[in-house]
Amino acid sequence: PVLVLAIPLIVLLVPHLGDLLIPVVAYMAVSVAVCWRAAAWAASHPPGWATLAVPGAVAFLISDAFIGVHKFVGPFPGRDVAVMTTYWLGQALMTISIVVSAV
Repeated sequence: PVLVLAIPLIVLLVPHLGDLLIPVVAYMAVSVAVCWRAAAWAASHPPGWATLAVPGAVAFLISDAFIGVHKFVGPFPGRDVAVMTTYWLGQALMTISIVVSAV
């Protein structure tokens, strides 16, 4: 499911990356791996708070996508709010999933 976000993003960004193609694609691969590991971690715990790790990781990936689009494709209205909202939502959900699941 995360690849549904990542693949179109790569297709959108690639023509604009130039010399940064390899580093950006590598960073995106790591971001996708974070989502995969969040899903694996959530699946290894009883249903409940742990499942928040998945939408948290996806929100963080979306935040990075907004930054990438702004940096390489062009600015868009509401970028600052979009980036910070998805960033903090992602951080909060991942933190809650770990802290509450540990109790």
